[in-house]
Amino acid sequence: MFWLVVYYLLEYLPIALLGAPVLLWIFLNIRKESHWRAGMLMLSWAALALSAARVVALLPYAPRDAWSCSRMTPGVAWAMGDRLYHPPGQGPLLVRMYGPVSAMVYAPTALLATPTVGVLAGAGINLALFAIPMVWFLRCSGMAATGERPDASFILVGAALFALFATHVTKLLYTAAAVTVDAPAIGLAACACAMLVRSAGSAAPLRSGLLVGALAAASLWSKQTLAPIVVALPVYVLLVGGWRWGWRCILGMVLAAGAISYALLLAFGVEAMLFHTLIVPVRHPWQWPWLDKPHALLRAMRMIRADAMPALVLLIVGLGLRLLCAAAVRLGEARRPESTRHVRLSDRIAAWARANPWLVPALLAICVLPTTGLAYAKVLGRGNNAAATSYFLLLAACSAIITALQVCFRGSDASRDTGPAISASAAGDSAVVRPWARVLAMSVCLAFVLGIAARPREWLALPRQFALWGELSSSHLQIAYQYARQHPGEVYIPQYPLATLFSEGRAYHYEPAIQDLHLAGLTLSPRQLDEGLPPRLRQILVRDEIPAHLPVQLRQRFTRVDRPADMPGWLVLREP
Repeated sequence: MFWLVVYYLLEYLPIALLGAPVLLWIFLNIRKESHWRAGMLMLSWAALALSAARVVALLPYAPRDAWSCSRMTPGVAWAMGDRLYHPPGQGPLLVRMYGPVSAMVYAPTALLATPTVGVLAGAGINLALFAIPMVWFLRCSGMAATGERPDASFILVGAALFALFATHVTKLLYTAAAVTVDAPAIGLAACACAMLVRSAGSAAPLRSGLLVGALAAASLWSKQTLAPIVVALPVYVLLVGGWRWGWRCILGMVLAAGAISYALLLAFGVEAMLFHTLIVPVRHPWQWPWLDKPHALLRAMRMIRADAMPALVLLIVGLGLRLLCAAAVRLGEARRPESTRHVRLSDRIAAWARANPWLVPALLAICVLPTTGLAYAKVLGRGNNAAATSYFLLLAACSAIITALQVCFRGSDASRDTGPAISASAAGDSAVVRPWARVLAMSVCLAFVLGIAARPREWLALPRQFALWGELSSSHLQIAYQYARQHPGEVYIPQYPLATLFSEGRAYHYEPAIQDLHLAGLTLSPRQLDEGLPPRLRQILVRDEIPAHLPVQLRQRFTRVDRPADMPGWLVLREP
């Protein structure tokens, strides 16, 4: 932890030293509210443009990413008539270890003509589920801070800050630009948080609980690592509404989550669904066999913490700014005879929780750390498991910042007057911002500058990345699809099952899914092997080299290796 902080301080120290005199001059000489708003908006639009450019430049990478293609395959196969979960020992082996919701959201791509277009559409769905819930939560948190309609400019500032840190400073870019299981799970969880913040303390707690519970269940059944949402949300419910309001809301959440879970288990089969989503992942070994389970879990959690460090630093900054606003509010209360300092403790806690909606994603980021660490510690665990913690910490940070902006520049904190952030002797464009409000605005501008200035080589690589849009026709997926169309029912492509799914309407075994089965200590029976192969199998098309987990029966049968001249990098395995 200490050395990570030192690393980030040294990384940004030159920028901070060069910009310190400029910032001091700006703080002392720029005092009008309109000028500070213009500066924040200008930096926000610049950050949004750069972040959007990074995401759009990497979208055509999705058809080249075998994992993006594989995550879409179960949902597309289901839309084409296959079962989403086959009973143990039956059906083609695909990556089915996640909940059904994350597969169902990509099912509409089955209507498209080619797998390349389908994967691009899937990446668009993934990006929408990543970004839209974030904007909705920030809007709801701005409304909760002041009790009135939030200022759109401050929502823009928060969304731009989130986009900049998500795509450039943290490791969330892959989660935003590829086809993932994480984005649906995280986005639906963020929607549940937004709905809870919006309806906190409402007159209809049961209805609010039903809506929140439905979204939370959809998130949980997208990826199992989001299961701690059933702990984080009830804690906030009790904080914001007390026991009298909270138990009704929690009852609604339980009813909705239970009904959706029952419906999904009934629709897809209890035995088959639990086998793929629970038994197979649980039986996977650990990444570090020389460590016992607690130490392996702690190591994975430390790795997630390292990935989420920029988001954590931004959250600390955001909470510091929020504390500054709270101090100004307290000072304003102390000077007024109608002070509310003698309100009951429970009411003060509820008012504080409503005025600080950043608490919901922060609680969720903490709660999911053990489950995401457990997934990371498994032998096939990857860095994408850090996405949930980074996302919710960033969401909490941006919520705290826009809440502070709302309170400083226009609203009240928990329906209390904050005291003048702007001089009472001025109005309109000539309004003069108080020093503590200028500190807040300058900190936001500094966060934008540091985020944009970090890692300049990545900005310089954008033209090269945009060139991928012109190479879609030569992507691995497209080449495999064209080859499958030329040999219908005869070719098996273990690395790209989506190619034969679009060309023939059938899914065949995915090679990493065979590895999943072997790691779980299970075997692929001859009957199941035949079920996941083309009916007239004559050749196997692979990329670069023969896959390590290609079934031994196929290795012994297809021993002749051809290298087509018109398909460099590809191998065709045939019978001798």
